[in-house]
Amino acid sequence: MTYIQAQELVDQLQSSWKLIGAHHLAKSYLFLNFAQTMQAANKVAAVAEAAGHHPDFFISFKQLDLIIYTHKISGLAEADFILAAKIEKMMQEWDQAGRA
Repeated sequence: MTYIQAQELVDQLQSSWKLIGAHHLAKSYLFLNFAQTMQAANKVAAVAEAAGHHPDFFISFKQLDLIIYTHKISGLAEADFILAAKIEKMMQEWDQAGRA
């Protein structure tokens, strides 16, 4: 996938996912506390497992950083953008529900 193709797909996400080179997608989510951060990580893990596609997680006290790319090709594929969209949708729905 070229950088231009990847940028077009990132633009379609209409969120703050960042394209790093043409190699991976990255996004950070901020939370009120560690418990919320872990809840979010577990929710993302469930979405990823259902999709059969697994991001890299970096967890700190109030922050969850995600990196998505296709490990098998060491780069981006359409599945990466689909997973990012699914994660974004889940997080927006969780925000609307008040992050219980």
